[in-house]
Amino acid sequence: MVISPDTNEEESSELVERVGKFITENGGVIKNQLNWGTRKLAYPIENYREGNYVMSEFNSEPSTANELEKLLRASQQVIRHLVIKQDEKVEEESEI
Repeated sequence: MVISPDTNEEESSELVERVGKFITENGGVIKNQLNWGTRKLAYPIENYREGNYVMSEFNSEPSTANELEKLLRASQQVIRHLVIKQDEKVEEESEI
């Protein structure tokens, strides 16, 4: 997800924590969570030229991922997000 640069560090970490808590409360497991920091966007989004990038890898049921999409879409702090499904085969290869 890309968080608005107007969001301070504390609010940003609260949002990431809230997303992680949502996933775990709905039976998911967070495998990895990386904060890539503030980076320049390839193109302006909602008049922002940079954003704070956060990547989370998690396992969950499809219904949890759908609800997470709704949560991220409703957040004023998230200017862009993407939830993708990874094949099990890809997961196994990345662990090797």
